[in-house]
Amino acid sequence: MREAYYRWLQARAQIGIFDSTLELADENHRVNDSLFRNGKITRDLVYRAEADQLEVEQSQLGARNTERLAQSYVNLLRNAPFDRPIPVTAVDDPDMDRLRAGLTRRIAAPQLQLAALQDTAVRQRSELRQLDAVAAAAVAGERLARAAFKPRLAFALDAGTQGETYGLGSGDRYVLASLVLRFNLFAGGADQAGVAGAKAVEREARASRTLQEQTIRFEVQQALQDLELSQASLGTAAKRVEAAAGAFRIASRKRDLGQINQAEFIDSRRALTDAQLNLNVTRFAALSSLAQLEYALGAGTRHLPPEIQP
Repeated sequence: MREAYYRWLQARAQIGIFDSTLELADENHRVNDSLFRNGKITRDLVYRAEADQLEVEQSQLGARNTERLAQSYVNLLRNAPFDRPIPVTAVDDPDMDRLRAGLTRRIAAPQLQLAALQDTAVRQRSELRQLDAVAAAAVAGERLARAAFKPRLAFALDAGTQGETYGLGSGDRYVLASLVLRFNLFAGGADQAGVAGAKAVEREARASRTLQEQTIRFEVQQALQDLELSQASLGTAAKRVEAAAGAFRIASRKRDLGQINQAEFIDSRRALTDAQLNLNVTRFAALSSLAQLEYALGAGTRHLPPEIQP
């Protein structure tokens, strides 16, 4: 649910990026049309600006379609109508630090260390508890199967009255005690088969638990590495946006002065859009990695608004 919600927020942010980009493309088209009417450039640059504008509009339509599908999927998980509105949450880079700090508090660890997280997951994951229960039941089944080889001793005591009439005299009362020893000499191999079957179930359960534990440890390692990579990339992605924005401002001034051709200006605009989209993807990839890590830990925590939780 959290990952689906993050994908929807990412799609909404992508629409905002293309909205801003379309404004830049519209302005570029307007400026080039003005320059052409004043005889400063040729018509091909106007056509190039128009083509760039239409390209952005097409990307914007695709982003809106992605956002609708993401909304429908979130509502599918909520068992709600696909078009039901979803509360919007603003996400910024400081939120990652806050959510990560919250996770460290919940697991009572000063920082996210791989070995400690793996041990926490092994303690908390219900799959391992289920396999432990299966193994324990198999051990009990083996003890029960082995009991068939042991002799059984039974003691019975029966008391009452006897005779043609009901009486409590010494000649009417009776007490009968019996001691029965039973030993199964031959059962056609059924007892041995029962013991062997119980042992096989126990071995299978313990082997499955070992494999499942290793799988869980790997899940934690993968989620933690993805989280650390995406968080480390956030700073680089933000600086890339700053650099691309600075280059675009310079390119815009050069365009207004007729000192840059249209291809260079559009490349500068595309570099800015790509940098903004990359930052958006990286930010929500970090949030998804955090959700995957918490899932791998078996913590069962949520950071969704109450009204959209399933």
